[in-house]
This record gives sequence, structure tokens and C-alpha cells, in this order.
Amino acid sequence: PPQLILETMEAAMILRGDENATLEEAKFLLCDTYFFAFFISKAKFYDRDSLSDETLEKLSKFIVSPDFEPNVVAEASVPCSAICQWIRALYEHAKLRRID
Repeated sequence: PPQLILETMEAAMILRGDENATLEEAKFLLCDTYFFAFFISKAKFYDRDSLSDETLEKLSKFIVSPDFEPNVVAEASVPCSAICQWIRALYEHAKLRRID
């Protein structure tokens, strides 16, 4: 799969709490036919207010990339573009909650 899809999946794995999210594990998840259904069902109830600073730090390497935008990811995968959009929204929400 294209690198951008793997990076989107790696970021999703970080939000799932996978301690050592790697590109190899991301490739494995892409082959799991139930992953997207599982992810979508969990995304609705994700506790967006509890993202730790450590998680935000891990996600920041994706967020700063100009290619980590839903419209760019959609060129490779529409389902991954939705995940990218969700990740960016969670990140921005968490950052805004930290502004006092």
C-alpha cells in the first residue's frame, strides 16, 4: 500500500493505544476485513477529551505533514481519508481544550 495509507493507519493505531504502532502492524490491519467496521463503531464513542500529551506528541509528526490531509489521502484511499479527517479533528479538539 502507498506510504500515506500506512502512515494514516499508524496514526490510527496510536489512537487505539497500540504502544508500538509500526508500519508492519499497519499493513497487517489493512488486510483485516473487519478493521474499518470496528474502527468506525469505536470512533463514535471515542473519549476525545482524554487524549494525553504523549499521544498528541506522537500524532504531531503526522499532523505537521502537508500530505496528511484528507483530500490528499483520498487520492490513495477514501476510507483512510475519513480516518485522517477524524484523527485531525481529534487532535485539533485536544489542542483547543488545552488553551486557557
